[in-house]
Amino acid sequence: MTAFVPPPRADLDAALARWRREGSEPALAQLLGFVDGAMRAGSFPFAAAVIGAALQGTRPSAALWARRAALSRAAGDNADAERSAREALRLEPGAPIASALLAELLLDQHLCSETVTVCEACLARHPKAPHVLRPLAQARLGHGDAPGAVAAARSLVAVMPDLPAAIHLACTSALYDETLTPDALAALHRKFAPRVPAAPAAPFVPPASRAGRVRLGLLSADLRTHAMVYFIEPLLRGLDRERVDVFVYSTNAHRDAWTERLRGEPAQWRDLSALGDAAALSIMRADALDVLLDLAGHTNGGRPGLIAARAAPRQWSWFGYPYASMLPGIDATIGDATTLPPGVEARIGPVLRLPGAMLCHARDFEAPDVRVRAPGSAPMFASLNHLAKLSDATVALWSRVLSAVPASRLALSSYMFADMMTMARTSTRFARHGIDPARIDLRPPVTPLAQFLEHYADIDLALDPLPFNGGATTVQAAWMGVPTITLPGADLHNRLGATINRAAGLDEFIASDADDYVAKAVAWAGAHERRAELRAGMREQLARSALFDATRFAAGFLALVASP
Repeated sequence: MTAFVPPPRADLDAALARWRREGSEPALAQLLGFVDGAMRAGSFPFAAAVIGAALQGTRPSAALWARRAALSRAAGDNADAERSAREALRLEPGAPIASALLAELLLDQHLCSETVTVCEACLARHPKAPHVLRPLAQARLGHGDAPGAVAAARSLVAVMPDLPAAIHLACTSALYDETLTPDALAALHRKFAPRVPAAPAAPFVPPASRAGRVRLGLLSADLRTHAMVYFIEPLLRGLDRERVDVFVYSTNAHRDAWTERLRGEPAQWRDLSALGDAAALSIMRADALDVLLDLAGHTNGGRPGLIAARAAPRQWSWFGYPYASMLPGIDATIGDATTLPPGVEARIGPVLRLPGAMLCHARDFEAPDVRVRAPGSAPMFASLNHLAKLSDATVALWSRVLSAVPASRLALSSYMFADMMTMARTSTRFARHGIDPARIDLRPPVTPLAQFLEHYADIDLALDPLPFNGGATTVQAAWMGVPTITLPGADLHNRLGATINRAAGLDEFIASDADDYVAKAVAWAGAHERRAELRAGMREQLARSALFDATRFAAGFLALVASP
């Protein structure tokens, strides 16, 4: 960032005087130049002072209000940022900067429907405005419109083809789009992933070969309260430290109780969150890793530039992103026989299969006791997954289930239900299939986890979405005595439900096709005594299963890592 040199006081005063007196466009342009220069140099107090003085003019300016919104957002005053952005849009409907700022502020509040409205209004007037395409894609995905999200993300890539954030958004949105065939999804990743630039670095020189202990690195942005930590913790806890040295690379500055819990495991912890790729890569290479596990891929906080520049002789993707093998530098995707069926290599590249399941869930997490369902209660189906997973195909399938079990209801919970318009949109999607909105129980999110899991007190059966299955939600539902009916697809992210159920000994909840999915839901909805028996004993069953056996899981993982 270059040092800011304020304009001569006389020039500033003259421009302000002309603007206040005449509403002169040249004077406004000069003032905006002063403001933009100060903002680029990080001199926010100067920029704020100029904007404050200029807003006292007789002529209102959308450009000034938009810049005030940007300054307020940077200062953490989101209330003033939203007021200022709305004023800018009142003065100039569809103004790109104000639209993008307001869209980001609305997304922070999970107001997806209004975000979409703001972005589309901007694009109607400014079809090539790129900065609203990102929040538009995120908002569409947030309320379950994955095809619309992919379209917006592709438009952003077309306008800004070398922007890593655009590439990541196009790839992640596509995972939720049921209109894409497995081959089309692979082709999209194969097209976009190589565009992510490698970190600037000297050519990689593998560390000298050595006998003995393996040096294993884990690269993740989710070493905090996040679904991923429930699967990372058993690996860190279960690895035999007589045979492996572990290095944990965090790319997220956020720390909480889960971060401290993970830091308590014997491992070298490296915080890369404030470092650029070149500095981070230097640290990772100095650790002389044998294997690096990437747990992020294209997701938030991922650092694919590090992977592309290569920090270890073997770099594998595990669990964090199903198509990471398309990223330059990833040598293989880790899964198991269920998530990576025979022949998948032809589509996604090299794979490595762990014995048993590819995941293991933390045993020690806060959960309430399993509640006994009242006899004679109407069947309650549920999915407590992110609303992005509520694809049109999922709505159609679950509507078939509800139609086949007339007394049943469906509970959904999402942060996106902070938006009344998203709630109405969700009910309408089921109504199109003949389902009375009164049968859809839309529940607000609850934190912390122990309170969230109380949702399962009146839930009988969970329904897995497609094409993107649940992960931690499926395990935690089972821990609360609620099995999940799942329909495996062709790829890792839509076969997670099957591998979780197999590891938990719940194979009978894996459907062979959509008709079987509905049939299983109908049969189990009517099997009150069997459900009650399963509910009462499921936690003990899980505790004995491979799904919670960290020692077994880590031993299989270490055998894979230590292999030549």
